[in-house]
Amino acid sequence: MAFTDGIRRTMSSDERARIATKAGWFADARHEAGVIFDRSGAAVLTYALFADGQADADNFGATHPAVRARAAMGPKFLAAVDRLGGTGTAYRTTVQRPSNGG
Repeated sequence: MAFTDGIRRTMSSDERARIATKAGWFADARHEAGVIFDRSGAAVLTYALFADGQADADNFGATHPAVRARAAMGPKFLAAVDRLGGTGTAYRTTVQRPSNGG
């Protein structure tokens, strides 16, 4: 659910790949935490968002106000990170190539 409904909801696939996130929705709480990487793959920003006591507790969809707020914050986080340069280890996704084992 967090991949499409968290801070990455309105992002492109390339932008989404730069964010590792974990979210939890339970009763009237909507929480999300994660790490954002710069374009070279170095971790530059960590975030934790906690929203307890939310109205419309049965709404777990993209129309929930807390989800909409996160979707608006995500691109702003990425824009802020794009102005920074990471100094740590760069992590890149490995390109997977299909094979039939032969």
